[in-house]
Amino acid sequence: MRSVLRLVCLGTLPLFLASCCTTPTLMGQLPDPPPFTLRPGDEIEVRFTYFPELTDTQVIRPDGKVSLQLIGAVHVADLTPEDVSWLLKNLYEEKIRDPELVVIVRTLGNNRVFLGGEALLPGAIDYRPGMTVMDALMEAGGWVLDTAMPSKVAVFRTDPETGARVGRTIDVEREIKSSHSKPIYLAANDIIYIPESDVSNANRWIDQHLTQMVPGLGASVSESRGSSAVGLGFSL
Repeated sequence: MRSVLRLVCLGTLPLFLASCCTTPTLMGQLPDPPPFTLRPGDEIEVRFTYFPELTDTQVIRPDGKVSLQLIGAVHVADLTPEDVSWLLKNLYEEKIRDPELVVIVRTLGNNRVFLGGEALLPGAIDYRPGMTVMDALMEAGGWVLDTAMPSKVAVFRTDPETGARVGRTIDVEREIKSSHSKPIYLAANDIIYIPESDVSNANRWIDQHLTQMVPGLGASVSESRGSSAVGLGFSL
């Protein structure tokens, strides 16, 4: 009986390995991250040089406005901090002399990047302008060494013009080893997915479909790091 099982397993495993080792490569072209603009929920500080008593910190309301001394409600959402500084200077010129001020972004309220799959700490992390894929991965603790496939990390982004979600595969291992890699910048609400390695996927399938049915089978798949060699261990 064990001989029959061995023949069945030996015939089944190569077919499965051929089918599982096909993690797709996403060839989409990610839209460039849009220019950073303020959003509802962001906290800004309006700091005056010559009138410190007017300095104020405000959270942008759901309607996109903040309420400031002397000038009241001002719509600042969808503007850059520089644009808001210029706007406020013009508004305050009618109220005070030399309204020198600067707008400082204190916190970002609703900007996130999401990490899933074999990330060590999957979930949402705060996005900041200039954040790269590597920055996000490091904040998530990297990836699970035994099960992840960092050579095919997928990044998904929504195209603001079409509303379609576009995906691109990034070889993070190559990026780490390269001394001249070009940083890949993220946009708010990007999704980073670290897939499970083909070897890990194969071993999970073996455990679920063979080992649990045939105790003591001892079948497993292994990978030689640094090469494409895949080995199959088998014992009865």
